[in-house]
Amino acid sequence: MSDRRKGNIMKGYMKRYVSLVLAVMMILGIMSCPGAVKLHVDAANGTSQKNTATDTDAVSISGLNAVPKSASSIQLKWKTIAGVDTYRIYVYDVAKKAYKEKGRTQTGAYQVSGLAKSGNEYKIAVRGYSADQGRIVAVTPLATITSKTLPGSPKLSELGARSTSNTYIKWNKVTGADGYQVYRYNRASGKWSMLTETAGLVYKDTNKTSAKGYTYKVRAYMKYKGQRYYGVYSAGLRTATVPKSVPESMCYENYVLKKNRRGMYEMAGTDAPYMYIHGYKLELTKAKGSTGYVIYYQDVREISQENVKKSKVLGYTRSSVLNLGRTTRKGYKRVFWVSSYYVYGGKRYVNPSRMPVTNEGVRYTYKNRLGKVTGIEEYEYGAVDRQISQVRYYTSRGRLNKYEMYLYNKNGFSYGIRTYNASGKLIKTERFK
Repeated sequence: MSDRRKGNIMKGYMKRYVSLVLAVMMILGIMSCPGAVKLHVDAANGTSQKNTATDTDAVSISGLNAVPKSASSIQLKWKTIAGVDTYRIYVYDVAKKAYKEKGRTQTGAYQVSGLAKSGNEYKIAVRGYSADQGRIVAVTPLATITSKTLPGSPKLSELGARSTSNTYIKWNKVTGADGYQVYRYNRASGKWSMLTETAGLVYKDTNKTSAKGYTYKVRAYMKYKGQRYYGVYSAGLRTATVPKSVPESMCYENYVLKKNRRGMYEMAGTDAPYMYIHGYKLELTKAKGSTGYVIYYQDVREISQENVKKSKVLGYTRSSVLNLGRTTRKGYKRVFWVSSYYVYGGKRYVNPSRMPVTNEGVRYTYKNRLGKVTGIEEYEYGAVDRQISQVRYYTSRGRLNKYEMYLYNKNGFSYGIRTYNASGKLIKTERFK
């Protein structure tokens, strides 16, 4: 083979190699452009063609602006360009390291919706397209901008602490939030007032009225590009302060005495395993603003075994006078503690203190041999503040009457008797200094 022929063959191989390299470079250039790998239907013949989407010498998109709109959307605006038929909007996919088309518009505004993360920064691109001889081609360079979605709405809950003068609320951490605003509703004015701005997740509202309900809401805010943006308010949370402690309470141990064949009253022998106690009577003083009471109990063999930490809830009541059964455990007596509660929004707000019974007493019920009640006596002892008294119920013409003998009251030392009729009406008072 001649040298001349060999040279021609080598030139042919070189041309093919250069053409192949140029083709590969063009393909890589096309694939690197946003939307370049997407197929679009040719408007003229319905065939699918690759969108070239390369920068051209056409006018660039100007005035592109992005504003956080919601926790999942961003509002875009730009100046429209003559000759552009449609604009395509892209959002950068960090995982795939490529732009993904989100929508199209023929105007100079578009709301990018369905963004997955609140309070997150997104990179967004806009490019103009037009039809050219039956093909859809890019006629503007790619315009990019970054913006954030708004922070989400906090979820409120009660902190769990209970106080007569403070309320406590908490909320979850919101992604992208730089801080939070706490609001309280004013029922008198019908308006919300901002209480504080905080970067924390807990708020304590102090100097409140006991046994009163309050409603709160919180919204998150973020600082971005020199501006402050606010998220949506949380749902309102209703909470309340608790009433003050029960100021005074009285517990009587109930005993039953039966008349024997000799005409003498004696304790029922069958009740000896229960320390002769037939039950208890509680008389409670209402705390200001309270709805009712919570009764706690513990069964002990000896008073020295009392331990409020071991007490259990016996029940909730709105009555100030309770007649309770005795313990079912033989050889035990029952001791009590009392708390007050306030109902607001269908929920009980219980004062956390469990107050021991202030005063104690005994109550004797007398029965004849047939089991009919012939008299009742109540003795109070250990009083601190108001009075030490003795109350008796006695029979008169087959009906129970009552008189009360008190030794001390808030007005000073005295001695007296109050007499009531069968209906419980006070009919006579006698005082002696």
